[in-house]
Amino acid sequence: MTIVKDLKGMVFTGDAMGERDITVRFTSDKHGESISLEFKGIMFLVPFEPVIEIIEQARNRKEEGS
Repeated sequence: MTIVKDLKGMVFTGDAMGERDITVRFTSDKHGESISLEFKGIMFLVPFEPVIEIIEQARNRKEEGS
């Protein structure tokens, strides 16, 4: 199953930055879980589990006051 949603985010290019709609997809199926971000036809897809680990590490550091 895949859930797709357009979210406001920031896009940075070599010469500009600005708020843009970014398409976010989360997929959970027999192959595992992944998250992807797409802007102007360019999509980045990564496995979701390592993303969760990064989020948890950042939250733990925040709680510790770092």
